[in-house]
Amino acid sequence: RIMPKGYLSLGYDGLQGTAVQWKNMPDTRWRTEFVSQGFALDPWRKTGNQVVILGQLHNDRSLISVMRRYGAANGVKLHYQEIVDQVKKVLGGSRDIHFKAHPYDVKNSKYWVPDGIDKDVSKLKLEEALKGAWVVITINSNAALVAALQGIPVIATDPGSMAWSIASTSLDDVLSPRTPDRQQWANDLAFAQWTRDQVRSGEALRHMLLLDSNMTHPGKHEPAPAPAVSGKCDFGRICGRSRIG
Repeated sequence: RIMPKGYLSLGYDGLQGTAVQWKNMPDTRWRTEFVSQGFALDPWRKTGNQVVILGQLHNDRSLISVMRRYGAANGVKLHYQEIVDQVKKVLGGSRDIHFKAHPYDVKNSKYWVPDGIDKDVSKLKLEEALKGAWVVITINSNAALVAALQGIPVIATDPGSMAWSIASTSLDDVLSPRTPDRQQWANDLAFAQWTRDQVRSGEALRHMLLLDSNMTHPGKHEPAPAPAVSGKCDFGRICGRSRIG
């Protein structure tokens, strides 16, 4: 679930951004389902003193690929530590690094924070943790979408991120993250979100199976391969101990 409570994210043959979904969709569903509820694309943020790293549920299925890349059960922790170490080098002390663990792990007292961060904001609500954010860094957490909608630039380290198409994919970009136009991304995202009533009625299935003659489908999104090597730590290359991306 990415959008308001009660919506389900649907796609074929994959999880989150690795699923086959539609792209180049019109803005109709974005306007009728989400703008009507008060959602908007806030202007990209030009200020902020914190780099906020968003942790994920420690046993989340979306992190299996990270564990496999490191060849270790603690691969996710190693990955987060690499992120902190690399970001600190690039920042050179110009901004603080905050880490927010997943709320379920915090609730169950199973959370961990990397060494070298400036502040653990794990017990804050997401809105509070993002107040002073310059950029958000995530593996593939859907919380990155909340940040992107609020105009906070995103760096994603895994193509499974639903923000991959509008995110930076290199930690070297932490001082100047991408801020592309997000309207097409929002349009496509809206066509991947369906209410339970829309699922029960078959509307969502008709969309997925191309059986609704009232809906056009200009094209589909096949998960893109990792980006080409560019820069010191781009997540399509060997980076430290593992192949990331």
